[in-house]
Amino acid sequence: MIHSQGEYAILAALDRAGLRSAMITASPINPTRLANYGVRNVPLNILRTSSTFVEARAALRDGYTLVCDVDYVLDKKSANADRYISTPLFDFQRLVKAELYFAHIRIGEDGEMECVIERAPGNDNPNGSAALTAAEFIEFIDKVQDKPSKFKVASWSMHMNQKAGGHQE
Repeated sequence: MIHSQGEYAILAALDRAGLRSAMITASPINPTRLANYGVRNVPLNILRTSSTFVEARAALRDGYTLVCDVDYVLDKKSANADRYISTPLFDFQRLVKAELYFAHIRIGEDGEMECVIERAPGNDNPNGSAALTAAEFIEFIDKVQDKPSKFKVASWSMHMNQKAGGHQE
């Protein structure tokens, strides 16, 4: 999914469906916000660190549904900041052969939050690329928003290397 302030609604929907969830986040999950959404079973919180994918693999093996926002902005202070969909999570998904679902929150005509969750089309193509899956996710977001999102595909880690003055070989 993307950062849309709907992450807790997705966690609540999974909880109501009887699924245990784990969420990859940059900072700890807020327990008050979880309570506001009626989440009864607190999700496993996997912080974005060098061991993120090791912990994510263990969570999947233990039967957790993994939730992660895959979008990012390089410069949050810029009014015209580009938004990117990062590919490493899709690479990870392919490596561990996990089922992939795309999720988004929207407000329905009755004013209720709707959790839109669809099976990703790339599940049926194990030879597809992470960049292709990221592009399919952008198509999903454009469809549920009913307008172009202007997301671009990139690797978050590549941009972080550039910001830190690193280079890629």
